[in-house]
Amino acid sequence: MENKVNKMVEVPCTSENFYRLWLSFMIPFHKFTPQVIMIAGELLKHRQRLSKVISDERILSKVLLGAEVRNEILKACNCTLSTFRVTINKLKKAKFLVDGRIEPRFIPNIGDSKTFNVMLAFRLKDETE
Repeated sequence: MENKVNKMVEVPCTSENFYRLWLSFMIPFHKFTPQVIMIAGELLKHRQRLSKVISDERILSKVLLGAEVRNEILKACNCTLSTFRVTINKLKKAKFLVDGRIEPRFIPNIGDSKTFNVMLAFRLKDETE
C-alpha cells in the first residue's frame, strides 16, 4: 500500500469552532443534523478542556454530562433543556454516547497541537472485482 498524499486541503478554524467543523466533516459517518452537530461539538470541546485537569475517564464523563457543563452548552447553543435532552437521546441512539461516554472514534486527538491532520484512503476497485 502506498501512503503518499495526493491532495491536501487546509481547513481554517478556531478552538471554538474546530469540533463543529470536525463533526461536519464526519457527516457521512454519523448523519447528524446541524443542531445535533452543534451540541455534540460543544460536548467534545468541553471534554477536551476537562481532560486537561481530569485524567480518570469515568470521572471525566460524569462531569462532562453533569449540570454545570450542560448549562454552559445550553447557553452556547441557545437551546432549551428539552431540546438538549432530545439531542442527548439522539446521540445515544447514534452510538456517539455509549455507556455515558463519548465513543472514542469521534474524539479527535489534538492535544495541545495547533494542527490536526486526517488521512482518508479511498480504495478503488475495478467494477469486475
